Amino acid sequence: MNAGKLACSLLLSLLTAQLPACSFNMNVESMLSPPRLTAEQEQIYQKLQNSVGSQQVRLKY
Repeated sequence: MNAGKLACSLLLSLLTAQLPACSFNMNVESMLSPPRLTAEQEQIYQKLQNSVGSQQVRLKY
């Protein structure tokens, strides 16, 4: 009886190991994206870029 439970447990473990057969890209950088600006924020950002000129503007959140 004990050997049967062990065999069943081993079989279930092997079958469960086969379930996640898909490969997932677990790179955090590919899962994250910066927040999108609203229309009003986009206008402000464009005006800020125009006033700064050639310097690069970086928004921090």
